[in-house]
Amino acid sequence: MLLVHTCMIDMLRIPAVAEQRVGYISIAYPEDRIKRLLEKIPFRKVRHLAIQNYLHISMALRAWRMPRQALVIIMEFYPKHMLFAAPLFKLCGRRIAFVMHGSQQAAIHSASHRLALWYYKLWGFVSILLEIGDEGIPASCRVSPRRRLVLPLTTISDTQPRLALGERLPEQARIRIGIVGMLRKGKPYARLLERLAALVSSQFEHYDLVVGTPAWSHDGSLAQPNIEVIDTDNMDQYFSLLRSLDIFVADFEHEEYFYRGSASIVDALSCGCHVVCPDFPVLNHQVTWPTRVGTTFTNPDQLEAALTEAVSYVRANGQDAQWRYREKRDWAAAAQLIDEYLADHGRPETQPTESREPLYDLGLANFTGRNAGEPALENSDAY
Repeated sequence: MLLVHTCMIDMLRIPAVAEQRVGYISIAYPEDRIKRLLEKIPFRKVRHLAIQNYLHISMALRAWRMPRQALVIIMEFYPKHMLFAAPLFKLCGRRIAFVMHGSQQAAIHSASHRLALWYYKLWGFVSILLEIGDEGIPASCRVSPRRRLVLPLTTISDTQPRLALGERLPEQARIRIGIVGMLRKGKPYARLLERLAALVSSQFEHYDLVVGTPAWSHDGSLAQPNIEVIDTDNMDQYFSLLRSLDIFVADFEHEEYFYRGSASIVDALSCGCHVVCPDFPVLNHQVTWPTRVGTTFTNPDQLEAALTEAVSYVRANGQDAQWRYREKRDWAAAAQLIDEYLADHGRPETQPTESREPLYDLGLANFTGRNAGEPALENSDAY
């Protein structure tokens, strides 16, 4: 199955333990003749709008072809492209749940996104919120509490922390600090890199500063003294770099990430990194529940203090907390929450258990989602 957000890969394992079948549909879909035709539209904005609406309609049509399961989860969608797709989803006769990754955050700062979210809510779909409820955002951006399910962002089971439980770094080991990911809107890497470079320059004998990003996403200006730049052009390079780090540092714009989780933080925590990030509600929950695996800062001036605290924590505790963190954030834990939701809200009739079949391919070896190093596709709003 194709996915835009690779951090959701383990959610595809949920039906293995859920009592009722759960189906998945993603906006990422193999090229077809209609999409290739739409890509020939000469005007970029018109082309983007046409492709997005087609992809959402395509997801709705795929929902019609699914068995009548307890829940059909739409892994990625954008409310502003649901004008024609929403009625098709509603009429298909399945219980549809949409993962709200970034949709409510966008609505906080944009009237057009708020209007799109209002239209989406009219149809009464189930909304899957990631990490926490939405009580802390404006009422116009919230979804119905009767039709929402809150799930944690699950850790990735096919990778794990570098240090074993109880293992510690050698006393003289240098701490590897990394900034990893694509350089794009909402992630002020230049500001972050400047502050970290200054810190490393003053304490060079203690730290290694690493920047990991796809080669195509920068012009070579990242190369500086005492900074190691590593190309993460594919998933193997990306996860190999994350597993080599001790501390993962991220900075995000308030307007883009105040009420939104981070896929890169999921990846980093799955690889055992201690995370340093802004103290936004969803990000805070990501690094503190069910156990503390990160340090937060409220403004960039606190970055040095947060990093100093993180270094002390890593030296004293290794990656023990990351192992405990995974216990409540694996796909089995998410499956239990889905089962509880279905029990509370009733289960539509399904086929007998013995006739159920997997609706996806579980293996990462066959996982064909967008590689970490590939450019964002035009059919993605890059949430």
